[in-house]
Amino acid sequence: MFTPTIVCFHIKRHLSIVARKEGSEDNCSYDGSTNWCTHDGDALIYKFKDEPTYSESEAVVIPEAAGGKYMFKIEHYFSSLELYYDNDHMMPGNFTVWINGQDKGSYTRDVSQLISTHDADGNINPNYKSAFYIDVECDESCDCTLSRRDNVECEIKGLVKFPKQKEAPYYGHHSDSITVEKIGEEEICEKSNVGRTGWNCKHDGGTAQISNWKEGDGEFSRDSESALVRKGEGGNFRFRLQHNFNDLEKNDAYPEDHKMVGNMTISINGNEMGTFSHPKNNKKDTHFQNDNVNPNYKDLIYVDVECDTECNCDVNKHQPLCEINAVLSFNGFEDNTFGYHSDYLLVTKNGTSEECGWSNIMTSWGCIHKGDAYILDYVDDKYYDNNGTESVYIPDAANGTHNFTVHHYYTYYETYYDEDHRNPAELSIMINGEAYGPFSHPTNENEETHTVDGLVNENYDGTVSVSVECTDKCDCDITVI
Repeated sequence: MFTPTIVCFHIKRHLSIVARKEGSEDNCSYDGSTNWCTHDGDALIYKFKDEPTYSESEAVVIPEAAGGKYMFKIEHYFSSLELYYDNDHMMPGNFTVWINGQDKGSYTRDVSQLISTHDADGNINPNYKSAFYIDVECDESCDCTLSRRDNVECEIKGLVKFPKQKEAPYYGHHSDSITVEKIGEEEICEKSNVGRTGWNCKHDGGTAQISNWKEGDGEFSRDSESALVRKGEGGNFRFRLQHNFNDLEKNDAYPEDHKMVGNMTISINGNEMGTFSHPKNNKKDTHFQNDNVNPNYKDLIYVDVECDTECNCDVNKHQPLCEINAVLSFNGFEDNTFGYHSDYLLVTKNGTSEECGWSNIMTSWGCIHKGDAYILDYVDDKYYDNNGTESVYIPDAANGTHNFTVHHYYTYYETYYDEDHRNPAELSIMINGEAYGPFSHPTNENEETHTVDGLVNENYDGTVSVSVECTDKCDCDITVI
């Protein structure tokens, strides 16, 4: 039995414990137990002058830990009761781990007399270190290794490799490459950008390839390629694996090398989350007989990695088959018309609860949201005018119905000008390169966005919805609803 227990000596539930098991989506905590762990108690202490001390402990119990990896987060619970005393932050609790009845050590948070839980104004002190982590890894015989860290670790690596010579399924040449995009950032992590990006990704500069020639045609060679994201917690990332078309594939003596695809393995903190490859295209070569690139060769996949602040990450693969690109943008105001107008786009998929938009820029079904749609045109030329666009990309809309809804965004900026309400944004939708639209909400010729009192005008119609329903062959019906 593996029994980690926390006992705290601090004021009013100042510590809480959260346990997480690798491979499980459930946390074991004050909010509930799991099928692999039970939680009990509420760690706290009352220690007031001239009164008896009262304390309680908090514990989690894992009845069978062999062969598992566990992370324990011990976090301070901030309370307004801490404002009454100056030194209670100097009483951190102890986190003690027992494994099969043996005490494996106690851990506590570093404290300083100079850094209290709250500042002089009663606000939470951002310099107070409120959490630390204990990692426990046990082998099948329950021989466990413990380590402590003070920060979240979240390294995400994509590694592209080809098989060894003895394992190569075909003769010939094939090359694939990896790039990484952090949603919300402009800079791309790729071979042409080998320096570390501003969001902590570094490409190793390599080119993943295999050259498995028949005897007399050349030497066997293979190379890998990787990209490593550090500090990935709280981020949304899209790993892109794409084939590199080149002249070495045009050799008619090697008719099957287009099927010898690279494998991209995604690892998070050293733990493999899955291995992915673009389709083998069994009946589609990379090139035609005239050496032109075959546009029907499926050469691309995306793997999305979405991590929370504790580096609990979801990994989803998407193959672009029925691609939708939607753009929401503004035309310029007509002559002698000035002001501000902003609309925004939300996309839903029937059968799912996730929205794709400002507040959720990456969904499990592959939708990526970017940008803001607005227009700002001052009457005074000494101010800088601006215009922003908003976009949504869905890699595969086949066999699904997606609803695109444009909403007006109400703001007091609109109250300064009289005509800006008549310039709605236009929604353009591209499905596998075919254009539809534009679509926009009504111009509301006789209705302002706000009343004369500055309140939102309930009669202003600032919404339009477009439904896109696609078959498995990407034959799509577009309907304004």
